[in-house]
Amino acid sequence: MDSRKPLPQSFARDIVASDSLRRFQEGSAALDRALRDAPQEFPVPSMLHSSIMRAINQTHRAAEPQKVSMVWRWAAAAAIAALLLAGLSWQRHWLASSPRPDSFASIANAFETGDELTRALPTAVVAPLSDEWARLGRDLNDTGQFLVANLP
Repeated sequence: MDSRKPLPQSFARDIVASDSLRRFQEGSAALDRALRDAPQEFPVPSMLHSSIMRAINQTHRAAEPQKVSMVWRWAAAAAIAALLLAGLSWQRHWLASSPRPDSFASIANAFETGDELTRALPTAVVAPLSDEWARLGRDLNDTGQFLVANLP
């Protein structure tokens, strides 16, 4: 329809055969004629220009707070960058200072204490269990002797 070319023969046959396709084609043709025959110039409302200009001015006003927020974002980013640089500078200064000699002694002392604990701790933990197993063994021996003595 838009190209003003006739429909292919297969479509024309299908339209003739179907009621719903024929109604659709007639409705489409009527709509096409109505749009083509409509007046080309529409009256413009007198307030259209002022309402468009008002909407444009409102969008400009709404865009201004974003500019302010962008300033705050940049200020926050600059403050974070300054803090990071200060932290890196402090860390470099702290690492550059020489360690105190007594700090190595305290580290060595901690390692020695840990070594002593690893040697003494297993016996302290297992000793109560060993005593319990020994008592259990004695109880079993006594029970066996009692049973043997009382059996006919």
